[in-house]
Amino acid sequence: MLTLQLFFRKFTRLPRLLIEGLQWIGLGALIFIAGAFCLNLFAYPTLFPAVWLPSGIMLAVLFNRRRTQWPVTILVFIISDFGAGLYVGLPPEVAICFTLAQSIETILTILLIQRAIGQAKPAHLRQFGVAVMVGLAAYLFTALLGATFMFLFFSVPFLNAWLSWFLSDSMGVLIIMPIVLAWNQKKPALNWRNRAWLSQVIVVLALLAFITWLIFFSVPVPSGLLLTMPYLVYPVLFWAAFRFGLFGAAAANTLLAAIALWGASRGLGPFSAFESTFHIPFFDVQVYLVVSALFSWTVVAIINERSAAEHALRSYEKRIRTIFQNAPVFVGQIDPANTLIFNNWTVILPQDNQGNKEKLALKNGIPQLASFPMFAPLIPDHLALLQEAIQITFTTGKPWQYELAARENYNRAWFEVRLSPILVDGQIESVILTANEITERKLAEEALLKSEERFSLSVRGANDGIWDWDLESNQIYYSQRWKKMIGFSENEISASPDEWLGRIHPDDLAQVRYDLKSHLEAYTPHFVSEHRLMHKGGSYRWVLVRGLAIRNEGKKAHRLSGSLTDVTARKTTEERLLHDAMHDVLTGLPNRAYFLDQLRRSIQRVKRHAEYNGAVLIIDLDRFKLVNESFGHVAGDQLLLNISRRLEVSLRPQDIIARFGGDEFAVLLDDVTVVDDAIRVADRIHESLTKPFMLQGQEVFTTASIGIVVNTGNYDRAEDLLRDADSALYDAKSTGRGSHQTFDTNMRMRNLALLQIETDLRRGLERQEFEVFYQPIVALPTGKITSLEALIRWHHPERGLVMPNDFIPAAEENGLVVPINEWVMRVAFKQLKKWLVINPRLRVSINLSARQLQNPNFPQEIVIMLADAELEGASIQLELTESAAMQDFDQTIRILTELSQMGIQISLDDFGMQYSSLDYLKRFPVTMIKIDKSFILGIPEDGEGAAITRSIISVGHLLNKFVVAEGVESQSQLDFLHLHQCDEVQGYLYSQPQNSQSISELLKTSLVLFPLIPASPI
Repeated sequence: MLTLQLFFRKFTRLPRLLIEGLQWIGLGALIFIAGAFCLNLFAYPTLFPAVWLPSGIMLAVLFNRRRTQWPVTILVFIISDFGAGLYVGLPPEVAICFTLAQSIETILTILLIQRAIGQAKPAHLRQFGVAVMVGLAAYLFTALLGATFMFLFFSVPFLNAWLSWFLSDSMGVLIIMPIVLAWNQKKPALNWRNRAWLSQVIVVLALLAFITWLIFFSVPVPSGLLLTMPYLVYPVLFWAAFRFGLFGAAAANTLLAAIALWGASRGLGPFSAFESTFHIPFFDVQVYLVVSALFSWTVVAIINERSAAEHALRSYEKRIRTIFQNAPVFVGQIDPANTLIFNNWTVILPQDNQGNKEKLALKNGIPQLASFPMFAPLIPDHLALLQEAIQITFTTGKPWQYELAARENYNRAWFEVRLSPILVDGQIESVILTANEITERKLAEEALLKSEERFSLSVRGANDGIWDWDLESNQIYYSQRWKKMIGFSENEISASPDEWLGRIHPDDLAQVRYDLKSHLEAYTPHFVSEHRLMHKGGSYRWVLVRGLAIRNEGKKAHRLSGSLTDVTARKTTEERLLHDAMHDVLTGLPNRAYFLDQLRRSIQRVKRHAEYNGAVLIIDLDRFKLVNESFGHVAGDQLLLNISRRLEVSLRPQDIIARFGGDEFAVLLDDVTVVDDAIRVADRIHESLTKPFMLQGQEVFTTASIGIVVNTGNYDRAEDLLRDADSALYDAKSTGRGSHQTFDTNMRMRNLALLQIETDLRRGLERQEFEVFYQPIVALPTGKITSLEALIRWHHPERGLVMPNDFIPAAEENGLVVPINEWVMRVAFKQLKKWLVINPRLRVSINLSARQLQNPNFPQEIVIMLADAELEGASIQLELTESAAMQDFDQTIRILTELSQMGIQISLDDFGMQYSSLDYLKRFPVTMIKIDKSFILGIPEDGEGAAITRSIISVGHLLNKFVVAEGVESQSQLDFLHLHQCDEVQGYLYSQPQNSQSISELLKTSLVLFPLIPASPI
């Protein structure tokens, strides 16, 4: 059942509609029963119902329904009322007219009542009374509808019909309307579980029923005294309303109406003995019941209003008492008998079990407060003063106030005590004593006094000068120290502001006035200014002035106070530090920071003036490191100092030269016309350096490489201009010492390309985009594969297969060649381990980088890689170029010797292209030399190349070195090399570089490569 109910609540509105429908049906049934009862019992066929309950029911329902529900409610009322009329035998046309008249008057009544009370339904008894009175007044007018109806259809006298209609509807309202108020009360005064209360209810209702029965069921006797009998029930009605409130009055009036109307309908009771004044049935009894109901509601209203007033008074007293009891101030009331009538600290002055008030002890007529815990800490003199003050206040009636102190052992507490008399009819009834602890305030006052003393001492002893400017009188107080700081005595300076403002340096005065105005107009929180102030002797001193304005309620400054500090020493230090921060310590030239600042200014001038151009020269000394290593750093510094002086002489006065650090200088040429102007300056710099420098008694010559960039308005940042100048310098160094280069866009494109290659190389290492290819090296004349040279290839995701010549130079420059070569070695070593199964005498040849030879731990790294691959050193052959070997000759010999001792063969690659010194071949542990392919390319037709090749082969054999020729691509080249007894060859004639899979297949099928040459020389 519960599941079904939840289902209906979730998916349909049927349960709610069903409940509302049952409510409408119940309402219709109630109206039908009430209407039929009233018409059948009292009215029909006389058409004068004594009471019309449906009008009261309808009014009560409309009070408790929203206006959106009124149409359905009225429709239910019409149907039910019409059905009741038909049920008692009214003709249909009479019943419908009767029903419509009742509906219209009910609607008009509820609208008038709601307009009168200002809301949908009465919220309290006063509004209920207003609603009843407005309802009765409304029925006086709306009964005209019913009277007209009775007069037209039944020929009933209009006045009789009007009174009958009004009284019957009024009776219905007075019986039902209490339900409305009961409906609105949140806590009905019903206590059925209380036996005493329930018994009183039963007694009152029984007594009322008994008296009413005796009065209204007695045989009517014409007598004037008999008319007073119905009013004997009023004491009982009063008691019911007084004791039980609204519900008692409602129950009593309902019971009274039922018995009275029942008796009257049977011709019994006092009112049946007299003929009605207006010849209206039940007129007298109706008037009586209306008066009785109004009497009961009046009693209830009076009682409720009085109860509400008493409740409000008790609430007010409770709030006042709560405020006093929770107030942080002690309050006590003392009467002339020295009794504490009231105090808010019950913990301090508890009452005894009998509720007697605490009584202060007297001594010689003076109240003794020493035993009172609130005042026990007071020092004796102040305690005696308070006790006498109480007596004096009772005598004179004058209020008294004093600050009283506690003894030292009570933490120096202070109290503010006040005595105020309360006069009643000119007599002092009591005295109110209030005591408030003011210890914190007293301590604050003492602290303020000490602070003022300290401030006075600080002003007299401070190193700063103090000033106080009264803006209203335009006078300034200058302390003695303020005057002394600028060389004046106490009486030599007046209080005029000109004594300060008139001594400010002219260049600083405008800024000082601006700072003053900004603070006085509240744009800045403080006045702070650093400026120069004239000393008595005529010189200027730097001072720091701080101040703060004091403002009135309108936020207008009326006073300005502050201090003055002499900061001359600090400013001098700052200027020196600023100079040092912008200049080189060794040469005294501007440094990079200063140069960048001036370069930014130059860029802005170029942008503002189309005819203005600028240029930057970056100068780097050639082989300056050799001077430091030969003569020492002191001599190197002396050389830099001499060079800076020559550079200064070579420039115009408006040009700026700066030292960037080390042996690098920069020149900013101001206002150049064409690039030739900058080139002429570079030529002058080269010429100034052609003369020798004397260092430690020796002549030393030096040259410089210069990078030039001209700014024609195409630069926005100084950093970009310096970047391009460095690019030009780099090109100048690459062309040789003592030269200069002018920047062009191709340099930038090359740099960007190098940067892109570097980025791609790093990503290639991370993504493993490299692969090792191998090219066989063949022995002559057998054609056997003796070794394989490992050659790296790059599978670029966008450019495809990239050859080493396109990325190895860039890798050498940025240092990535080291991790690339290490990767090649590890891959080649592991692959060689697999090929040794096929050819145990096979070797692998790997190129070395100059950067690897600069690593002193390189041999140990080779040992680790060989161990990982489980190889012997004899299986490895390392190739290096002459240029790589010569970068650090001594270290190269040491590293190559260690590698040779491990069994690793060393090959000198590209022999004949660089130094080709026989002494190097003797000192290097080289086992093999490789003839560069540039010599092999033209043989045998190229006589010069053929001669060099023959010489290299002969020299190699004389020194017991194997000779390998690389780049062999034709049969004629092979024949020439075989004729002159070259040991091994390498080239496309035998095989191009192939990947490891192809080489593996080659080794498996044949260890001899063709074409083979004849066994004997031709």
